[in-house]
Amino acid sequence: MDHNEDPAQAAQREVLEETGLRTQVICDSLFTHPAVTTHAPPYTIIEMDVTDSKVGPHRHIDLVYVLRAVSGDLAAQLDEVGAVRWVPLADVAALNTPTELPALIEDAARWAKVRWPADAATGQP
Repeated sequence: MDHNEDPAQAAQREVLEETGLRTQVICDSLFTHPAVTTHAPPYTIIEMDVTDSKVGPHRHIDLVYVLRAVSGDLAAQLDEVGAVRWVPLADVAALNTPTELPALIEDAARWAKVRWPADAATGQP
């Protein structure tokens, strides 16, 4: 996270930097009060053992946000990632990803559909 950035803002910034897409966090309605700031909660928090070439073996914690693209053109920022593309949900399991990722994406998609129903005119979320 950058200075003065909350976790959801960091997730949105990273997506913008890596894909060129501006996003909106999908979450339940937040508590509001003029005396406090509330933050969008992550969809889930996952923890796992990883081995990183820079850091070595360690325990890794990810705050996972579900984001909706609202503007921009999908384009890989090659200094950040190797490539980006839209993938149909049914095809995610065939990708070369960590074993838990397809199940996480499928569950997040079901969760998001309840919170952000498709537009009746277009059928698009």
